[in-house]
Amino acid sequence: MNYSILDFGAVAKDGVLNTSAIQAAIDAAEAAGGGKVTVPAGTFLTGTIYLKDEVQLHLEAGATLLGSPELSHYNALDAYPENWKSEKEEWTGAHLIIAHHKKNVSVTGSGTVNGNGTSFYEEPHRCKSFNYTWGYGIAKAKDKIRHRAGQLMVFIECENVLLTDFSIQDSPCWSVFLYGCEQVRVRGLNIQNHFAHANTDGIDIDTCRFVTVSDCIINTGDDAITVRASCRHLLSGKDVCEYVSISNCTLSTSAVGVRIGVGSGTVRFVTVSNLSVARAGTVVEFITSYKKIGGVNMSDILVQNIVADQVSFPLRFFQENGAYVRNIAIENLRARAMCSSHLSAEDPGMISDISIRDLWVDIIDPLYVLDERAPDEKGWYAFWAKGVKNLELDHLRFSIPSALADQWKGLHHEENCENTIITRCNF
Repeated sequence: MNYSILDFGAVAKDGVLNTSAIQAAIDAAEAAGGGKVTVPAGTFLTGTIYLKDEVQLHLEAGATLLGSPELSHYNALDAYPENWKSEKEEWTGAHLIIAHHKKNVSVTGSGTVNGNGTSFYEEPHRCKSFNYTWGYGIAKAKDKIRHRAGQLMVFIECENVLLTDFSIQDSPCWSVFLYGCEQVRVRGLNIQNHFAHANTDGIDIDTCRFVTVSDCIINTGDDAITVRASCRHLLSGKDVCEYVSISNCTLSTSAVGVRIGVGSGTVRFVTVSNLSVARAGTVVEFITSYKKIGGVNMSDILVQNIVADQVSFPLRFFQENGAYVRNIAIENLRARAMCSSHLSAEDPGMISDISIRDLWVDIIDPLYVLDERAPDEKGWYAFWAKGVKNLELDHLRFSIPSALADQWKGLHHEENCENTIITRCNF
């Protein structure tokens, strides 16, 4: 059965808050055993709405759900037990769309979810902490006391989630957060966030199982797509993120195109394929912990068929805190990049059994205004590895223009590595 939000009092008019009307339509669909809740053409201002079992929220062409600029119109921090906020990153536990422990929920259609993020952010500024990431500036919360709204759309331990074809614009934080979910399909999303707005990740897949993400366009400030196991807030005890497929997406980001890692659980059985990256601080990054917190074990991951332009680092591995990264294959990555590709293990041998084939990189002039730390930060070798065991390098090609040659010591360098096999490389 179809339930139009207009039938429950929603009005597409400036300044009219439609939270109650939209929620009433969703609740009516749930009470009837499920159904489609339709948002027709027009812009509907709203605060937090809650999705329910067996309910499809359908955004028709020309429809926009516009997040309120008032934090009082959103949920409280205790809206559900797994919720949290980040004082350091200046966002709250407020969300526009919440699905908590629900089954068979979906958001579909060709309309838009607009997070109204611009109303929460300060003006972008150049940050001394960054050279090659956030190179064009960064912005955090305008209000340093109340901060800004958090993740735009959150799905917490849900089962059978479908997100297709709609657009997301101007998110105030992560755009789509999948946490502890199973059986998730994300297809054809168009995510457009400000290039300088901090924490505006595109799609975050955290401690989930059986997830596909395909055919999405993501243009954002922070990480475009992440695969994480930051499981400490989950009540279920889940600590594994596995069986995830990411394919056929176009990405543009001031941070990382695809970041794998972060947390304290395990990430495994992941494929990343057929990506086009227009801009990135790093194209693909494996990172066991974030700012020395936690340690994710990662294994059995395939990354292949990526082309990238205007990026800083093509490929980076960071291992620390005793976690391992092993059984990783990288195949066919082409990039125009300013900086090195590298693998760095704090604990020797904890990055192991890594195969990198057909990595071709053309080094380009820096695109940003840089400071005196920049040469060391970019790395002095086009490809370098530290503390890696069983590394196989096949058909790697790096090109450094003569005009930039004095900024590099060479193409290849290894330190404290064990059993490296090199074939068909131009080192």
